[in-house]
Amino acid sequence: MSICNSCNNTVVGRRSCPPSGGGTKPAARNPMSPVMMEFEVETPTNFIQGLDGKSAYDYAREGGYTLSEKQFYKDLAGVGGIEAPELKLLASSVRVGVDIEVKGGPVGGYEDGDIISKESTVLDVLTKLFRRVINPTYVAPSFNLEVTTSGVLAVGSPVSFSVHPVFVRNDAGSATNLTITVNDRPAYSGYVEDTTFTFTPTSPNLVIKGEVRYNEGAVKTDSEGIPYPTGHIAAGTISDETLITVPTELYYGSFAAVQDISSVADIKSKLALTQFVDNRASVPINEGTMFVALAYSKLLGGISAIKQFSTGDEILANFERVEVGDYYMYTLSPVTAVQADTYVVRI
Repeated sequence: MSICNSCNNTVVGRRSCPPSGGGTKPAARNPMSPVMMEFEVETPTNFIQGLDGKSAYDYAREGGYTLSEKQFYKDLAGVGGIEAPELKLLASSVRVGVDIEVKGGPVGGYEDGDIISKESTVLDVLTKLFRRVINPTYVAPSFNLEVTTSGVLAVGSPVSFSVHPVFVRNDAGSATNLTITVNDRPAYSGYVEDTTFTFTPTSPNLVIKGEVRYNEGAVKTDSEGIPYPTGHIAAGTISDETLITVPTELYYGSFAAVQDISSVADIKSKLALTQFVDNRASVPINEGTMFVALAYSKLLGGISAIKQFSTGDEILANFERVEVGDYYMYTLSPVTAVQADTYVVRI
């Protein structure tokens, strides 16, 4: 009595059951030998395809593989008992094969939403994954206008201005031209260099503006040597301005008798000097005053108001205006002596 090797049934005098329906019985097998199994691996020949259109099997045959394509893929899957020859594929020769959208980025050099083209090679993908591209930055130019004056700074008097333009190009192109205006009136146009010019102030506030025109800057490259124009400096202009407050002179006098003031020399010799601040000046009036004189450059225009500080009364209508050279002079000759007070004059 024994156990059938094929079905494990108990048989008498045999190692296996007789075949059903007759015929030749199968060859006996050693129960201690390994079970032999075979199965087919369904793998298309273009599973891996190089840039030249060749399959993995084509590459293997070129490398010396001599068996069938079916056997190759069995060997490639590790089934069949035959050791496959070493298969070497260059990452630069194998395409990805399908478009891939990057999700959850950034990943390496890929940003979220980037599409990896099916034409990309494995080397392209690996390179971008492990070598993040560093993009360059661009710095805009800067400009500063330094202005100094010499001589008497006063309304109506010619003043010499010295201008020192400081242009730093950074990533822009070179400077091509500098223009300077004073209260929107042209004063200079030419090279970006130190310059001087003369200007006669006609108002208490001078706005000196400089504008530099410059060329387009160069395009930089990223860490891979590829041009990166985003943010590069285009041709354009940059400006700066400075405000200079011109002292505005007011000559004044408070006298016990009428004075003969008929020339600019008389104004400057007989009257005291003060300055308008924010277009306003305070003039002291002496006790017993019978004559008041106020004089200043005609460039400033007329007086808008004169108020008596003690009462707040508007008294401009009591003054008479005459022209003395380049000056307006306002005079007051009261019928009775004026008490000590302060007049607030506005232009």
